[in-house]
Amino acid sequence: MSRAAVLAFPQTTFGRPRWSPDADVRFWVAALLSVAVLACWLGLLGRPLAPPSGLRLWSGDLARGNSQQLSDGYSLLHLSFGALIAALMRRYNPRLGGGRLALTVVLSAVVWEAVENLPPVITLFSAPAGAASYHGDSIVNSLGDVVFAGAGFVLARQLSWRGIVALLVGIELACALLIGDGLLWGSLRLAGLA
Repeated sequence: MSRAAVLAFPQTTFGRPRWSPDADVRFWVAALLSVAVLACWLGLLGRPLAPPSGLRLWSGDLARGNSQQLSDGYSLLHLSFGALIAALMRRYNPRLGGGRLALTVVLSAVVWEAVENLPPVITLFSAPAGAASYHGDSIVNSLGDVVFAGAGFVLARQLSWRGIVALLVGIELACALLIGDGLLWGSLRLAGLA
């Protein structure tokens, strides 16, 4: 097999399984239940429902509103997370239908949000030099992040592989400019390499 064949990405779109109302309902119920479990989990961890200063759709202030409002600069990373999970699942499990793939993205985002708000992880994210002030997410912000991951899935579903790569690179650059952070930069910082 030639090297070009190994590196080539397929230009196909996601498979469209036969429509089944029962399957669609099960996937939606499972996704909604997982989001409800996340909200309860965050409440048990003592995360606030919304910021005490009042809820806004967007916060550009990382010093005070980081991960408290419905969306912020880090919401873009959740958009790329959803697109990346969808792209990886498409690559390695191309027979996975749209409903199952969407549920995989939602469950992945829910698990990430549940882990991200554990006290040791909050400490880990706020410890590196240059990291934004992070004290955990509000419940509204976590639910918004799950929605952004779902939007990333919807975007990835419409794009070719090249389009997905362009989207991920664009989001990384936008995050670097907007918030001085990103998936790559944050990973390097956590590893002590930046």
